[in-house]
Order: sequence, then C-alpha cells, then structure tokens
Amino acid sequence: MNGVFAEELQRRREHIASSTKLNSAIVVLLITNTIILGIEVDDQRAVAVEMNVGFVLIEIFFASVFILEWLVRLHQQRFEFFHDGWNVFDFSLVLMGFGDLMMTLFRPVAGVQLAKAFRVFRGLRVARSVKGVAGLGGLWFMIQGLLDSFKAVTFVASIAAVALYIFAVSLTSVVATDPIVLNFWPTAKFYFGTIGQSMMTMLQVATLDRWAGLVARPLLELSPPAVVLLILGVVLLTFAIFNLLVAVMVKQITSLASDSKETSARMLINSERYILHRLLIEFNRHDQDNTGYLSLREFKKMIRQSDVQAKLSMLGLRVDEAEELFTVLDADQSGEVSAEELVDGIQQLKGPATGQDMVRLISIALHENWRAGCFVERLRRMSYTADEIQGRLNMMGHRLSSEIFDAKNADYRHDLLHKQAADRDKVIYEMDQFRFANYPEIIPKPVPVPKQDQELEPDNFLDNFLE
Repeated sequence: MNGVFAEELQRRREHIASSTKLNSAIVVLLITNTIILGIEVDDQRAVAVEMNVGFVLIEIFFASVFILEWLVRLHQQRFEFFHDGWNVFDFSLVLMGFGDLMMTLFRPVAGVQLAKAFRVFRGLRVARSVKGVAGLGGLWFMIQGLLDSFKAVTFVASIAAVALYIFAVSLTSVVATDPIVLNFWPTAKFYFGTIGQSMMTMLQVATLDRWAGLVARPLLELSPPAVVLLILGVVLLTFAIFNLLVAVMVKQITSLASDSKETSARMLINSERYILHRLLIEFNRHDQDNTGYLSLREFKKMIRQSDVQAKLSMLGLRVDEAEELFTVLDADQSGEVSAEELVDGIQQLKGPATGQDMVRLISIALHENWRAGCFVERLRRMSYTADEIQGRLNMMGHRLSSEIFDAKNADYRHDLLHKQAADRDKVIYEMDQFRFANYPEIIPKPVPVPKQDQELEPDNFLDNFLE
C-alpha cells in the first residue's frame, strides 16, 4: 500500500499540472484576459457580435485554454479534484466562462452584456492560481489568511454597520429637525435629510474623506452637539472599529502562519518517524544472523542500498563513507551497531545542534586544544634540540673543513719539497759529470744516478763524493 501511495504521489509531482511554468503561464493568461475584458467594456462600440469579432475570437481562445487546463488538472488529481473547495471554485468559474461564451455566440445582443458581467469573476482565478507559483507563496499566504478571517471580518463589519446606524439616527434627529441648521446650511438635507443619507455621511466621516471642510465646519457654527457626535463617530469608527478590523486580519494571518509552522513541524516529525521505521525494517532485513546487531560488513551492505541512502538524505545526513558513519553510530565501540544505536545516532546527527551538543563539542574542543598545546610544546623542545644538534654539526663541519685545508697544504708542501730535492740531485749530478769530463786523471768511482722520485740520504752522498 505504501508503494502504491508513493507511486501516486510521485506521479502527481511529475505531472505537468504541477509545473511552475504552467501555473505561471495560467496566471499571465488570466491577467491578460482581465485586461482585455476591460478594454472590451471600455469600447462602447461593441454592441453586437458582428461588430466585436476580434474580442469574441480572443474570448474563444481563452475559454479553450482554461477548459484544457481544467482537464489537465482533473487528469492529475482524478476524482479527488472535487474534494478541494478551491478546485470546485475553479470549476465553477470555468463553467461560467463557457456559459457566457455560448450566450455571446447564440444570443449576440443580450448575451454580450450578461457575459461581460460573468467574465469579471474570472479574474478571481488569479488568487487561486497564485498558489501554484513558487515565487508568489507569500501572496497566496496573505490571500488564505484574508479568506480565513472572513467570519471575524463579518462580525466587525456588522458592529460597524450598527454603529453607523446609531450615529445616523442621532445625527438625523439633531440636524434634520433643527430649523436653524436647515435655514443657514442649505445642504443640510443633502447630508442628513434621511437615515440613509446620514449613514453615507457618517461613512464619509469615518473614512476621513474631506469631512472637516464639508460637514464639521458648518455644523460647528450651527449645531455643536452634532459636531460632538461626529468626533465620537470618528473615534469609534475610524480609530476603534477599523483598527479592530485590521487587527483581526493581522491576527488571523499570524495564527495561520503559526498553524502552518506547527502543521509543517508535525508533518516533519511524522515523516521522520516513518523514515526511521523504514530504516529499522531495512536493519532487520540485513541482520542475517538475527542477533539484533549489524557488523561492519552488514552495515556497508545496507548503507549502499539506494533507497537507504535516499532515506538518510531526507533526514539531512550525507553518507560519504560507510565506515565513518559506522564509527559514529557505534557508541559503545563494540564493533557492531544495534537498532537503538542506529536510531539514537541518526537523531543526534540530524538537525541543528542542541545546547547539550554544543557543551559536548566545547568540551571536546578544549580537550583537543590541550592536547594540541602539549604537542606544540614537544615540538618546540624537539626544535630546540634539533637547533643544538645543527649547531654542533656546523662546528664539526668547520673543523673538518679546516683540517682538510691543512691536509691539502701539507700535501702541497710535501710535493714542493720533493720537487726541490729532485732538482738538487740533478744539479749535483751535472756538476759531477762536468768535473769528470775536465779532470780525466781522476778516475772516479761510478756514482749511481738517483731516480727522480728517489732521494739520496746526506751521509751516503758525502761518502760517495769523498771517494
């Protein structure tokens, strides 16, 4: 049964009669038809159909469109269409429009005048069509409030009529029977000659329509008691009854707004209960071992169902990761989720935060702030220690650089000394060869020539030279 109801509700929502564009177009057509009707009435030459063919054709077009609209709405709601008073009102106006069109076509002279009178009521459909336009919801709300306050307005209007009658009788008795007023104020009988004329005068006074110059000032010089009655009428009718009328309308609209909010809240609660009930049914269906608990694997399987995700989204929950939602719902950290934890967790997660939630959030935030402060202090100490280690490493690097530089200088000096020793041995060898060449009588003992990369010790060199 719920499936059938859901399908029917979905069909009505997707029907063309629920389209905002269609409702907006109907409102525009109704306003256009009303304007054209005013132009037609203002055209005094339109006496017969033969002289008014253009307006008749336009009226046939509008009547056809409105009849087609009624058929579309009847197809959407079917026989439930007549359960709504507004729909019956629309249907009556459509029938009246069709009737006046027939009278215009078949009784040209007499029908036109009567048809114009009926067509005026078609403009009232604008108030009904406003309900289907999304951008005019506030206007429809005010119209509904005024209609709901009709009973109270009728009571206030009855009180105003009685007050008008009482003041009219009093003023007629005071003014119409006073010969001084009648002699010196020629228009006295026009304003207060009969009860009806006095009531119209009091209505003019109550609406503050030039009452001071036309009525009050002449009476002030001729009949002061009548002026007192006029002032009392202004106070009672204008500042009391008319303001009471406005107050009644405002109160009714305010009550309607409050009732609408309560009705919406009640419907929201009922919808949430129904959705939670359907989630519990899904919970029991996915509980394969009948333990009353869902494991993470079973919870994932349930949460991946499209209808379950749709229900959670209607509750205002976004399910991006099943594991995260499982962790949030698992209040006792048992690794399993029960039906009670599922319902309680969803109710806590959805909707605005309460005072208890805010206190809990503040407590958690303070605790995490304290932990963050501890981590920051540890990081500060580690940073100080790392700076000390970096300083020591920099000092070691400078020392190593100095030692490497000294080692390079030592190698350079060793190479230079080695080269100088080789040059010295070469010079000594050349001197010995020169001496042997110039003094052949001295047969020297052969002296081995040292290699360039081998030095002779000083003692051995001196012994060889002496020999």
